[in-house]
Amino acid sequence: MQQPQQARVEAVPRIHAPLSGRPGLAALPGAAQAPAIDFHLEVRRLRFYVDLLSAGYRRVLDPGAEPGCLRAERLALGIDVPVLDVVPLWASRRDDGAISIPFIDYLLAEVRRILGASFGAPEAPSGVSPDVVRGACALLDWMLDHIGSTDEDRRTPRLEDRYIPENLSRLMCGAPSLLDPVVSHCEAALGFAPLVAH
Repeated sequence: MQQPQQARVEAVPRIHAPLSGRPGLAALPGAAQAPAIDFHLEVRRLRFYVDLLSAGYRRVLDPGAEPGCLRAERLALGIDVPVLDVVPLWASRRDDGAISIPFIDYLLAEVRRILGASFGAPEAPSGVSPDVVRGACALLDWMLDHIGSTDEDRRTPRLEDRYIPENLSRLMCGAPSLLDPVVSHCEAALGFAPLVAH
């Protein structure tokens, strides 16, 4: 009786050096490649987070107005954080005028992350000014530090009453806020038509 043949195993040489920074290695079959950045998706996410901050701010200014919900946009953008749907509904104002926008730390940190990781990347669209992105990231870092944001607040939406003076809230969340021109700049670099206010 004949014994079954064993499969022959060949040793494959391994590359132990890191692939980053080594020209040509990324093209090797099986070499790790960073996923391409979908700039159109990222700029739409930027716009979503800035619009969500503005929706919360507008609701505070006019509590009788119907609270807007950006749920459809959130789902279309693949943002799997359902609690963000209540941001306009739960925004509030104290008697001294200070304003609380739910999850403001998380929302600002997401804007900062997208700007730095995508539009600050070397492969960012040529129309995006690195100076605009750097300036916006520095502004967001200052905002997050100024409101006493922790690393945990920035990573996960946590519900807490963080009241911010009205003038600073207007700069961060008003319509327009200091972030709107930055998002518009990124949209223009990608050929998005300017938004028309209704």
